[in-house]
Amino acid sequence: SSPEQPPSEPQRALSEIEVDSLAERDPLSEGPAYPQALLDARVEGVVIARFVVDTNGRALESTFTVSQSTDSGFTHAVRAALPRMKYKPAWASGKLVPQLVEQSFAFRIAKPEKTAREVALN
Repeated sequence: SSPEQPPSEPQRALSEIEVDSLAERDPLSEGPAYPQALLDARVEGVVIARFVVDTNGRALESTFTVSQSTDSGFTHAVRAALPRMKYKPAWASGKLVPQLVEQSFAFRIAKPEKTAREVALN
């Protein structure tokens, strides 16, 4: 018979160098919404955030910290989007593991595309 297992403790989040396969954001996952006031003001920026991605591919809000942010509005947008973001979980030693992720979120205003008429006139 096997020895009695102690109650399982939350698994420590591993760093990028400790995992065999990194946690990666699902390309179809929802991202942060551009704050309307900053969009209207034509303000661009970036947020570099750190958080743990669990073995289900979810970003844990309780672990969210910001390394750098150009505007608190962008920080709030990233924090608000975390519960809706989906990741491919990290792997180490053949099993899913939580991973501490540092991710950059860039807020850029797309340049308007020229219409066919404008292209024809140029």
